[in-house]
Amino acid sequence: MTTSHAAPTPPSDSVPPPSDAVPSPRRPGSHGKPTEPIAASVAGIMLGAGAAIFLLGIMVLVWPRATLLVMAILFGCYLVVSGAVALIEGFLAQEKSGMTRVAYVLVGLLGIAIGLFCLRRIDMTVLLLAFLVGAFWIMRGIVDIAVGASPELVYGRGLRIFTGVVSILAGCMVLFWPAITLTILIAIVGAWLIFYGLMFSFMGFRLRRVAA
Repeated sequence: MTTSHAAPTPPSDSVPPPSDAVPSPRRPGSHGKPTEPIAASVAGIMLGAGAAIFLLGIMVLVWPRATLLVMAILFGCYLVVSGAVALIEGFLAQEKSGMTRVAYVLVGLLGIAIGLFCLRRIDMTVLLLAFLVGAFWIMRGIVDIAVGASPELVYGRGLRIFTGVVSILAGCMVLFWPAITLTILIAIVGAWLIFYGLMFSFMGFRLRRVAA
C-alpha cells in the first residue's frame, strides 16, 4: 500500500506580516509637522534673531541724538539679519509647500539686498530710507499673512497673520506719511523692531514646543 506525500506548499509572498511587526517610520512632515532636528534648528535661529531685533529696537529708541547715518546702519543690520533668517526658514522648512518656501526665499533675498544697500549708501535721505522701510514691511506683511493662511502651517498661524497685518499698517504709515521727519521715523522703526522682535521670539518658542 503506497502512501502519497504531497509536496509542501512554498510560503506565499502574500502572507501578511505578523501583528507585532515593527511599523515603518513615518515620512518626515507627512502630517504637516516639521521634522524635529530641522524645527529645533529653525526655532533656535528665530529665538536668537528675535532677541537681536528686540535689542536693536531698544538701541534705536534710546540712542542719544540718533542721526540718519545711525538709522541707516541699524536698519541695514536689521534687514540683513531678517533676510538671512527668512532664507534659512525657506530652505529648511520641508513641511511647507513649494510656494511658501519660495516666498520666504524671495523675501529673504529682498531683505538682504535692501539691507546691504542701506549699509553701503549711508548718505541717503530720510525720504529714501522711509521708502525702503515701508516697502519692505509691506512685502514682509503680505508674505506673513499668506503663510499664516496656508493650510500646511501648524504653528503660529494666528500670530503670523496678526504680525503681517501690523507690518502692513506700519509700512503704509511710514511710506505715506507726508513730510516724515527723522524723529518720527526713529520712533516708528524703534517701536516696530521691539514689537517684531518679541513676536519673532514667541514664534520661535512655539515652534520649539511643537518640535519637542
